[in-house]
Amino acid sequence: MGYYRSILIDINKKLGPVFKKQGLVMRGEERQGELHVIFLSTADETWRSPITLDISGSGGEEASWRDVTMDAQQWHKCSVGSSGWTAYVDDHYFQERHTGDDAAFIKTIRSYFRDMEPAPWDEVERPNILSGRASDVYAAIVNATVDERYTDQEVEIDFSRDARGETLSFIDGRDKVLSFLVKPDRDTILHVNGTPVETFRGDERDFIADRLRCHYAPIERSRRYSR
Repeated sequence: MGYYRSILIDINKKLGPVFKKQGLVMRGEERQGELHVIFLSTADETWRSPITLDISGSGGEEASWRDVTMDAQQWHKCSVGSSGWTAYVDDHYFQERHTGDDAAFIKTIRSYFRDMEPAPWDEVERPNILSGRASDVYAAIVNATVDERYTDQEVEIDFSRDARGETLSFIDGRDKVLSFLVKPDRDTILHVNGTPVETFRGDERDFIADRLRCHYAPIERSRRYSR
């Protein structure tokens, strides 16, 4: 770690106050010729900043800010209907590189840390928070059902968790009950009126949204499905 020692000290010096405010601690791991730096919550290490720093091993005497690349994944905290549950949905991806001015680069990184709060990272069951997979399904439902032609298009989603897994349900414009069961084994099953119609295995949310549109009938006024 000697090659990275000076830059790690400078990162902590220049960005330490914002780390402290966010309740973050820095962790680094060497892999594939570079140092991958993540920032964990001091309150719960299963939560972490969506920002990472990769420091390349360029072959000089020691790493500098020129060797640093910042990656950030923006997360949105979404209330799931009126169920009292919350989904963390990843949205935009950002990358910043050094362009010749250390101070400007550090200022840019600092602004990301100020704007982006820690989010749940590991697939750990948490009270009132959807798993990452269920959050992806929630985002797929929203993407598939929002239509600008309708003034009140967003459906109201009912969420529950039990021994079978996590279930997201809603009613469409033809009074069909559509529900997704997100199972612990990572399979996700789409049911229509209680009948399984499709199974997804690790598919991306855009694909799930496209398949959902094949079964979904738009509605102008959202209604809540109560089991």
